[in-house]
Amino acid sequence: MVFVLDQEDDELSVLSEMVRGKLGEVGIECVEGGRMSGRVMRYDCSLAGHGFRLVVVVNGLERPTGNAFFHKEPVWKLLVNFT
Repeated sequence: MVFVLDQEDDELSVLSEMVRGKLGEVGIECVEGGRMSGRVMRYDCSLAGHGFRLVVVVNGLERPTGNAFFHKEPVWKLLVNFT
């Protein structure tokens, strides 16, 4: 299962905790399985004894060092790795 979300102003580490927390609220147990790339996280989950893998793709803002402007990274660049 793949879930795509916007980063908004949150750090990636905060988003990871939020994803696990929200899944836990609905009874899904999950463990972060690592990052597939900088903005693609993998979770190994289970619900009612059935295991599944969740991939979360984070579309967001990159902050170039020393620059006050933001650059929006397109989701398609991240998803191209899945083809």
